[in-house]
Amino acid sequence: MNAGMLRAALGSNDLDQSLQHWRDTARYYLANDPTGEMGRSHPALARSLPSSFPEPHVVDLYAQPAVTPLAELPGLQFPTSPDVARLASLVQELLGWDSERLVSTFRTAIWPVVVLHELLEDLANNSPTSDEVCCCPMVIVDVLTGIVCRLTLPLAARGPCFTTVPGA
Repeated sequence: MNAGMLRAALGSNDLDQSLQHWRDTARYYLANDPTGEMGRSHPALARSLPSSFPEPHVVDLYAQPAVTPLAELPGLQFPTSPDVARLASLVQELLGWDSERLVSTFRTAIWPVVVLHELLEDLANNSPTSDEVCCCPMVIVDVLTGIVCRLTLPLAARGPCFTTVPGA
């Protein structure tokens, strides 16, 4: 039921008549697909649409949903970085990974997320006018690229990966 039909049904003195009109329109669109939006017609579905559909109380639930007032919603906490040491210990204990596999997996799957979380948290805690963060966008891109490069490359392939940042 589109918004216009819903308003008409709710604003009408005769809800049954409005819903009957909606059913007739729905049956027509299902049977013929005049706009081509469905890609094909659905005549069997149109014929099976019961005369009791939709029930008035269901229409009312859509029109006036019960929602929790914003003041009653619990406050959201920002996610914290994982305790990497505890996570590593747990992975070794439960999965039996050796140190090389653990470090390799953490380098590609855990550390980039931790670093990104820390960077985003630092940026969120500093206002744009603060003199604590004084970087141009290209410097941020260069540093992030260097960090991701360092964290995701195998040890043997690492070379000078960080872009030199003048004045940093």
